[in-house]
Amino acid sequence: MVFWTICGLASSSLAYAVVPITVIFLKLRHRYKEIFFGFIFIIILSDQRYSFFAFAKNVKEVYFFLMGVFLLFDRKLFTPLSHFISPFIGFFGIALFCTLFYPEDYLNSLLKLLAYTLAYLNYPNYTSKLYRDDPINFLHFYIYFLMFLLTLNVALYLPFSGQLSISGRYMGIMGNPNSLGLFCTILAIFITIITDIEKDLFTRKQKIFFWVVIILNVLLARSRTTFITIAMFGIFGFAFKRSSLFGLLTVVLLFITNYYIVEIVQTLAQALGLQEFLRLNEIEKGSGRIIAWVFAWKEINENTFFLGNGFDYTNYFFGINHDKLSLLGHQGNAHNSYLTFWLETGLIGLLFFMYGFVKSFLNMSYKTRYAIPAMFAISFTMFFESWFTAGMNPYLIQVLMILVLVDLPRVAEAEKEKEMRESQVEEEQLNRLSHFSFLRKEN
Repeated sequence: MVFWTICGLASSSLAYAVVPITVIFLKLRHRYKEIFFGFIFIIILSDQRYSFFAFAKNVKEVYFFLMGVFLLFDRKLFTPLSHFISPFIGFFGIALFCTLFYPEDYLNSLLKLLAYTLAYLNYPNYTSKLYRDDPINFLHFYIYFLMFLLTLNVALYLPFSGQLSISGRYMGIMGNPNSLGLFCTILAIFITIITDIEKDLFTRKQKIFFWVVIILNVLLARSRTTFITIAMFGIFGFAFKRSSLFGLLTVVLLFITNYYIVEIVQTLAQALGLQEFLRLNEIEKGSGRIIAWVFAWKEINENTFFLGNGFDYTNYFFGINHDKLSLLGHQGNAHNSYLTFWLETGLIGLLFFMYGFVKSFLNMSYKTRYAIPAMFAISFTMFFESWFTAGMNPYLIQVLMILVLVDLPRVAEAEKEKEMRESQVEEEQLNRLSHFSFLRKEN
């Protein structure tokens, strides 16, 4: 990773050659763990806004494609293959059909869809293989690796806070403060769920250290969405740990009283002098996201209500309306995963996606009480960013890893039962054949 970074800083062209060649050599030695973590490193670098890391944005596509090729040709090493994509087959079918309506060259839409499909194949299969090969070391290495990056973030705050901040908000090694907040949110959910299942994975002191580092990063990012999401996950987690009924009642109660809770939080923040820290003045002014949501909703009602215009249509649509939106005070795209899926695959595609999304979390609910709280927390973040609609980012990979890792025991049991049934069928067939042979012999 250090070598790749040095090459990238020296010359982007050099990195375009060195990174894929390194990955191919790793594959020849079956070093899939290094390939997997190398990719995580590259997609984190690709999230940067600094020009000297631009090489990562381009090389990650080649890297990701190579991972898919390795999976295809080394299927036996990944056996049993993950069936995580199964509940999403309907969604991908609709998405493929919608590429026909893409307003420009539909090949661009098709390539974006291919990348997103690969995410649902690469991440689950690599995660399953590495976990089966060496579960404890895999989890240790993954969490230590990400915690190292967040610790580095905190260490860089004092000497480089000016260079690594936007509008007084610290972003560190991530692309922007909201990216840092989202990264911390999903990692916090990941650590909570994994340590709930593998209780002896880390010591109490290690867990405390993890949470201190995460909280410091969240405070530096000053992301309102992150504060609310982690609080929501904590409250729902506590409630669901008591009982499922108590958890559901808590969810309903919070949704009913959300307006009053926001009012109370704003009043407390003003009383404590935290209105600037929590950027309450921006809430009063209205966020640029509202402009994007209204703009996207108008397009949905006019053109893409039932069937969308294919993957990447959101970027195309917001791109051609960039000047108009800039005058209204908005930069970027829809900033909402649901609206993005709706624009690109229509209501039908969105419903198919939500079926797979909810089913995946329900599959892991038998193993941990944090499954439903995690689903609500992640669903909440999807209202404010379109991160779930892109395959190559450091957020989606963590969510798919959570879903796959927790569901692996259930999948293993299902595979075992399937093998037993097949064995019984074979045994019955052999018995019938032997009985038939015996009758023929007598005749």
